[in-house]
Amino acid sequence: MVSPPAVDHMVVLTHPSARSFCRSVARRWQARARRHNQVCEVRDLYHDCFDPVLKANEQPGKPGFSPAST
Repeated sequence: MVSPPAVDHMVVLTHPSARSFCRSVARRWQARARRHNQVCEVRDLYHDCFDPVLKANEQPGKPGFSPAST
């Protein structure tokens, strides 16, 4: 019998409150996925200080460009 393919999950969280319903759902989803031996990463854009504005030095080929680390 062939095993099902591995499943990876990426949850992107975008709520400023550390006690939000959204965060609770994200953490529960992560816990459930891990119980099923699946990979689940939660990325919290507020915690990571994500800035959605693309700056000139972040454009490939522009002076000062360097790829962001993940």
